[in-house]
Amino acid sequence: MPLPPQKFREIVYLILFSSAFDGSELESTALMLMGELKVTKRSVLDGCERAKQVLSRLPEIDAKIREASQEYQFDRISSAEKCALRLGFFELLYDAQLPHKVAIAEAIRLTRKFGTPESADFVNAILDTVYRAQSGLANLDSASACQIESSQSERCCPGSSGQGEEERFDDSQNITARGTNKNGLELAAQPAP
Repeated sequence: MPLPPQKFREIVYLILFSSAFDGSELESTALMLMGELKVTKRSVLDGCERAKQVLSRLPEIDAKIREASQEYQFDRISSAEKCALRLGFFELLYDAQLPHKVAIAEAIRLTRKFGTPESADFVNAILDTVYRAQSGLANLDSASACQIESSQSERCCPGSSGQGEEERFDDSQNITARGTNKNGLELAAQPAP
């Protein structure tokens, strides 16, 4: 039975997290995870390869994180958040097969699972800032961004006032993103009910 993408992403996350503390070979960490997570050796070795891809671009990714989190020092970001951000940035910037909103939603999910709900909001804000800058939506308010995204195969849900309490639904990924904070940053992307 194939490994679900969420489980695979957790393996990559855990390998990245352990590499931040332990400089030993990734394969030894991966083999330990194989026993703990009850997954095949092939899945863990594939996760190791993906972690190596992320680590090979670490200077670029960390520079982007520093740039996006201007009001929060990089050294103060917890390891759990950094790993989720690193994996999220890698998927957002270098994985052309994965939709951007899925990369963001998965980084949020990993942060909630291995961090805190508050840190998930932080990760969401950082990744959303980069996504908007990358897609040309950076200087638009959320209602305008929703209209532009709507024309790019997404639709705004009926009943959205466009004044900070909007709801967007992405049919292809079954993800709902809700609301913005006072700075206009999107706060939460959650699986649709």
